Amino acid sequence: MKARWLLAALVSIGMSTAPGGSARAAGDDKTPAATAQPGGPKPAEGSGAKKSTHHHDSADDDDTDEVEPPAVPDPLVGVPHIVGPKQVELGHGAVIDLPEGLALLEQAMAQDMERKLGNDASTVVAVVMAEGGVDTWNIVIRAADVGHVSDAEAGTIDPDVLLDQLQHGARAHPAAAGLGSATGGSASGSGAAGEPALDAWIAPPRYNATRNRLTWSLRTHDGGSQGSKFSGRLLGRAGYLAVDLVNPTAAVAEAGEPAWAVLDAIQLKSGSRYEDYTAGDKDAGLGLRALVFDGEGVVEPPRPQPQAQAQRPPVMLMVAKKGLIVVLAAVAALVLARRISGRRTRRGGSPPPA
Repeated sequence: MKARWLLAALVSIGMSTAPGGSARAAGDDKTPAATAQPGGPKPAEGSGAKKSTHHHDSADDDDTDEVEPPAVPDPLVGVPHIVGPKQVELGHGAVIDLPEGLALLEQAMAQDMERKLGNDASTVVAVVMAEGGVDTWNIVIRAADVGHVSDAEAGTIDPDVLLDQLQHGARAHPAAAGLGSATGGSASGSGAAGEPALDAWIAPPRYNATRNRLTWSLRTHDGGSQGSKFSGRLLGRAGYLAVDLVNPTAAVAEAGEPAWAVLDAIQLKSGSRYEDYTAGDKDAGLGLRALVFDGEGVVEPPRPQPQAQAQRPPVMLMVAKKGLIVVLAAVAALVLARRISGRRTRRGGSPPPA
């Protein structure tokens, strides 16, 4: 699952940035866990070593060895990162007031991790996760400098129609939607076992006009594994910031809550905010629906154009009317000519023979 790949990617980064994996993370003043040295003291309790406890409360008790569960390795050890609370520059006119208890990989490390996970890292500006890296979720922050996105569709999106289109698009192009497998799996909204799927809305798309942000969350499954994902889009003057959390194992509440905290913590600077748009700025040619389709890796289907269909009969009618007018004009001209000819005949006698 993704959590294992994430752990492996972070360990790989740590090995490449800190030889021997013993260097402390940047901005982290915690002392690394003690390790046994040849001829030195034994590892501290809780390091995964066995602890033997002999019970002598009664003659009937047998000697038993109690084995403590191995400590969960911290994948952030040796990986340069920042821990909250701290304000961090994200670039693209944005900053994040990183909350306490969260850790942030800046752009270089974040892109390295995403590449090791096999994802497109070109627009990644940061990755956020729980401090210590013990939770399964991670939040990817991307910047899309595509131009000004219109919010004119706010309040007009039908969630049922949109979900059906997303499921249909995911079935048609599972790899693009991030739902396919290396063995050629397909996506389906039917919930069939073994098929990755977008099952249902946890919360349908909602646009906050005050904060200029679009949010939605989906319930998913991959075979027998249930999951959920949260997506947020913070609109700015020249594009938007994408905040995406994918959590294939934790409960829905656990999946959504950290993403809300991160989204709330991101602020756009003056001059980069949505309301700072001025005439002449680049227009993305995108609406809110397009952001949802792009977020799920699904191509937006062409929209029906009933107005164009409705215009055809009037156009044909206008042509017919024009033809009728021409015919009527010709008839009127002929009648007028005959009347003039008749008047001349009555005045001057019979016309000469032809």
